[in-house]
Amino acid sequence: MYAKNLYFVGIQSTYQVVEFVLYNNNFPLEMRSIKKVDASATLVPSLSELLKTHDLMVNNLSFIAVNQGPAPFTTLRVVIASVNGISFETDIVLIGIDGLEALLEEHFNFHLLPTVALLDAFSNDVYYGVQAENKSILKGCRPISVFLQELDNLYPMKQIRFLGNGVSLHEKEIRTIFGKRAILQEPVVATCSVKQVAQMGLQRWHASRGLSNYVLPIYLKKQWLQTKNI
Repeated sequence: MYAKNLYFVGIQSTYQVVEFVLYNNNFPLEMRSIKKVDASATLVPSLSELLKTHDLMVNNLSFIAVNQGPAPFTTLRVVIASVNGISFETDIVLIGIDGLEALLEEHFNFHLLPTVALLDAFSNDVYYGVQAENKSILKGCRPISVFLQELDNLYPMKQIRFLGNGVSLHEKEIRTIFGKRAILQEPVVATCSVKQVAQMGLQRWHASRGLSNYVLPIYLKKQWLQTKNI
């Protein structure tokens, strides 16, 4: 049996805003967002204000789930530093969530594999996550032209579904290489949702997996292809 009240918060930085949502067990109570340029000054006060609205304080939370990236690195560092500071002061549990894994899990469809998540890494680079039939995820960062050629070599003649904000940025290159084999997610899905971050955090809380008092940002910009089974 789960606790009658299990309050927790999910937080993530997108490419435009920082989002946070308050849950009680599986039920979202309220979601808010702030401009990413204001995150360093207003994230912690805004979170406290949200909790106060529901007659809660940070020490009433069981954990905070936070998107560790990849994401725009300056805002990501602010969010990670903020939650690490909260945990240092209150000893609250933190659960880090990989943003590429969250995006792929949220939109998983067994009949549309392989699926590729593309997030903008700027300067014509992309963060990518490739999910195939065996559910393993290939992740890394590449120039878009290099990555698409590698992907075509990896899955010749196969249809491939693409999602993430990198798709609209590089649609021309995708269609040039894959033509009708490219399935572009509609409506456009830019990033995972903050609710997905929270729900993955809840799953890991119940499984006692990935619990910590300190999280690090995921930064794939200088990493080569890596494989991770989930």
